[in-house]
Amino acid sequence: MYVTHHIPEIIKEEAWKALSFYPQLGEVPIHIEFIENSNKPLIQVSPYWMSLLPWVRKKSYTMALNESFTISGATYFTTEIPREIIIGLVGHTLGIVIYLESLSKKDLLQHCLYYFFSKKYRKEVTQIADVYASKQGLNEYVLKTKHFILEKARLSPPQKLRLKSQYSSPQEIIQMINNVSYERDTFIPSS
Repeated sequence: MYVTHHIPEIIKEEAWKALSFYPQLGEVPIHIEFIENSNKPLIQVSPYWMSLLPWVRKKSYTMALNESFTISGATYFTTEIPREIIIGLVGHTLGIVIYLESLSKKDLLQHCLYYFFSKKYRKEVTQIADVYASKQGLNEYVLKTKHFILEKARLSPPQKLRLKSQYSSPQEIIQMINNVSYERDTFIPSS
């Protein structure tokens, strides 16, 4: 039963669609919120710090979505991008939640440090999230989202190069899905 989620009304339909692919997150508290004027990524998720305390049994998460973002001097409002792109963004980010849920609290703290300091680790987590989301059935949305971000959005050449170095291309996602077996929420690379 989905009683533990807080979702802004304006993206409720898209967020519920993405959540419908993750029945295992039905009881995981997730708070989705819009943030203003952030230099952070368009969307990101982090564990709620109090849920990391030893006596708190259940981890909970905050998903922050920028209200607007600027690309090559043009400002776009998140609520104006296509519906399937919002589903893909939220679905991909829920893939990160699945990964974080698999970590112990100690490992989750290490994850936060690595994620903050290591570009290589951020890319690995992004790839894991892409595979999780695709294996949950969101591959069409994830691929459309990657295509939108890397091809449709009016990015300057340096911005495209930076994003391509940080995120998997649609072709890489398809290859990762084909090279990974999925068993009991654990990914095992194929030999």
